[in-house]
Amino acid sequence: MRHLSFMIIFIFSHLISIAQIANKEAYEGNKLYASGQFKEAESKYQSSLKNQQNKEIQYNLGNALYQQKKWDEANKQFTSVANVAKDKHLKSIANHNIGNAFLEQKNGMKLFNISSNLKTKILILLKQNIILLMLKN
Repeated sequence: MRHLSFMIIFIFSHLISIAQIANKEAYEGNKLYASGQFKEAESKYQSSLKNQQNKEIQYNLGNALYQQKKWDEANKQFTSVANVAKDKHLKSIANHNIGNAFLEQKNGMKLFNISSNLKTKILILLKQNIILLMLKN
């Protein structure tokens, strides 16, 4: 019984240290992102995600990729977050950034099709704005 207690404590402390490493990497990534060092931030976020899956960190990775104009890679991160995030705000901003990346790629039709599947009044207004943008270009 005593060995089992030590084993449980050892495993628990190991899991805590992995989470702390992941959080440290994400924190450093946030600082790098804030200072405009997007490639370095990307690396920190990816390192953090190896130790701990976290949708907020994945969203931040998408933002770092977006800032480097890596639209497809950014969209993969945003789409993954939008599909499984339980937090409505996180899901909403991930969907918003998917739209931004498609607009940057001049891929309005894909954006229009994605928006069609989401049924909110806000996205109806977004579709109207997209159409206006497409007509201007």
